[in-house]
Amino acid sequence: LHKEYRRQRQMCIRDRIQEVVAQYLANGRYEEHVPRIRAAYGQRCDAMADALTRELNGRIVFRKPEGGMFFWARLTGEVDATRLLPYAIEHEVVYVPGKAFYADAAQADVHAMRMSFATMNESQIALGMQRLSRALDACEANQPVSISLAA
Repeated sequence: LHKEYRRQRQMCIRDRIQEVVAQYLANGRYEEHVPRIRAAYGQRCDAMADALTRELNGRIVFRKPEGGMFFWARLTGEVDATRLLPYAIEHEVVYVPGKAFYADAAQADVHAMRMSFATMNESQIALGMQRLSRALDACEANQPVSISLAA
């Protein structure tokens, strides 16, 4: 009986959520919201492109995305993105090495990385790219790192 009550309650909650979303879409609020959110994400995207160019110029190549919330970038030196990651984490910045997105690890571009601009504001993005630059300096200098990632 208790399981049935919980199941019915969850269905009611889902129904209510669907009702709220339907009202939101029907009253035009979504259409009002889209230009604002596009502008906000556009500013963040521009901020990341500017910060990457300013802080990592010549050490990373990237193409500014035309959609989505991620930059695909590629380190230009000898350091691969997986080796850099513990240094980046120590410097309080995180990205996903591009290797994670390949079905065949043997074909992976070990210098590729994916970075998101979705959850940070412009000043946080600038600080993150400064930190990434310092992390790359430390990695290239083979400085000790306290973080160990499982292979």
